[in-house]
Amino acid sequence: MARKKLLLFLGIAAAILIGNHIFGWSAWLTDGKNLAYLSEMADAHPAGAVLLYMGVTVIGSVVLALPGVTFAILAGFLFGPVAGTFYCLFAATLGAMAAFLAGRYFLRDSLKPAISKNRYLNQWLFDETGKKEWMLLMITRLVPLFPYNLQNFAYGITDISFLNYSVWTFVFMLPGTAMYTFGAAGLADGENRMRYFLYAALFAVSALGIGACLRKWFMRPEGMEMEELDSRCIHCHLCQDSCLFLKKYGLDAGDAEKLEPLAYHCFLCGTCTAVCPAGIDGRELCLSLRRKRTRGNQGACGEKGYALLLAEKQNYLFRNKRHMKGKRVLFPGCNFPSFYPKTTRALVRLWEEKTGMGVLYDCCGKPVAELGMEEKEKQILSGLEERLKKAGVQEVVTLCPNCYYHLRERLSVPVTSIYKELDSLGIGKRIEGEVPLFLPCPDRKEERWKEALEPFFAEVPRTLTQVQCCGLGGCASVKEPELAREMALQIGALAGGTVYTYCASCAGNLSRNGVQVRHCLPELLGIQEEPDTAGSWKNRAITKWN
Repeated sequence: MARKKLLLFLGIAAAILIGNHIFGWSAWLTDGKNLAYLSEMADAHPAGAVLLYMGVTVIGSVVLALPGVTFAILAGFLFGPVAGTFYCLFAATLGAMAAFLAGRYFLRDSLKPAISKNRYLNQWLFDETGKKEWMLLMITRLVPLFPYNLQNFAYGITDISFLNYSVWTFVFMLPGTAMYTFGAAGLADGENRMRYFLYAALFAVSALGIGACLRKWFMRPEGMEMEELDSRCIHCHLCQDSCLFLKKYGLDAGDAEKLEPLAYHCFLCGTCTAVCPAGIDGRELCLSLRRKRTRGNQGACGEKGYALLLAEKQNYLFRNKRHMKGKRVLFPGCNFPSFYPKTTRALVRLWEEKTGMGVLYDCCGKPVAELGMEEKEKQILSGLEERLKKAGVQEVVTLCPNCYYHLRERLSVPVTSIYKELDSLGIGKRIEGEVPLFLPCPDRKEERWKEALEPFFAEVPRTLTQVQCCGLGGCASVKEPELAREMALQIGALAGGTVYTYCASCAGNLSRNGVQVRHCLPELLGIQEEPDTAGSWKNRAITKWN
């Protein structure tokens, strides 16, 4: 299907390019006589001129990849500065929307894996650090780093909504468009020339000024990270107040140089990011510091304490792909079968009975990725992609929110939650009462898994707020075992009784520290199973021979 969509899109583009070669559409646009003719037609038939202009702009900017400035100048010359600005803006936005839709429905499956594996493109297009969609659009529109047409196709591959993309594209292209239309109008109108040039200059200064500031604050080169963060941090200590790790060492998220030797002590939970008024992403900072260290160690993690984890998960020891069948595969991950083996076996049988499809026991690679091992992360994802493609899998159904959020933007096939599948199949008991619910770190921003669970709660759950992490985030419990225990106990104290969660890793660490915990999945299936913390390694080892 992906290949057919790509071929169809390439066929349409090729037809237009061939037409341009034969009929010379792009050359016609730059001919002075034709511009004069267009100006006369605009005066005689304004409505027709506008429609023709918008059609030419959409096709020229999207398919022929002509510079957008061409159409902005043409609009200023034909329609004047104000009307020209909005005609050009509407046409350019329509073109951007068309390219976006082409990227989403024709190119998504073909380009997304390649883009996701590029560290820099993945950082900005598939970002999970808390940046708002409108901010990212503002940066890429105002900072002229990439051609608009390439941006438009790339945004179609992301999960940004079509409505948000369209609205903010229109808003943020205004300064740059107005700069050229007012300038062109000044060239054509000798009487108001200086006034129009002044307006064009003001728009240019605003666009470039905002763009420069955004580039400085949000697109820093890695080598400048520490110095700029130090000056950016206002040391309000809100991050310290929300993070036991930062509080222990008396640091703020902007103290990049001091954080460098402690990068593996950070739980990568993102709590500091959520409260920072300066927009500093402490999670991404510590992760980048880990990557920097592994790159200096030829891609290997030189930190002590992770040898067993890496021996198991670099090339997952307990992978079992013998039961992969059908277009949709169940993906339990490594920690859910580890702590809930009975529920895993029951769910696999139920899944096969209800859907006729199989299961893949594998690791998503998140622990390796969080240790900063970029090349190994790429190898893990590439291997997983290859196995899914070879088996003809078109969708992955996850039991773990960590697997879901780690894989959803890195695989070419859709990734979904088991709770949506159970709801659609009409399976699952209701959880009675107002239960205290702990949200795992990756789901706190979007709450997709919490939303998928809502039909199964008899009452709206009491979400535990003012909590940091279960204690397993970022593999930091190896370095900070006491903090990991303290986090778990804080969650138990806030719950005032049994804690409910939908993350097996959270359930395991809470249980290890004496907190009463219930995982939502066994509850929905009516299976009485406590997390098996003592036999966790043995349980996931058994999955290799299931």
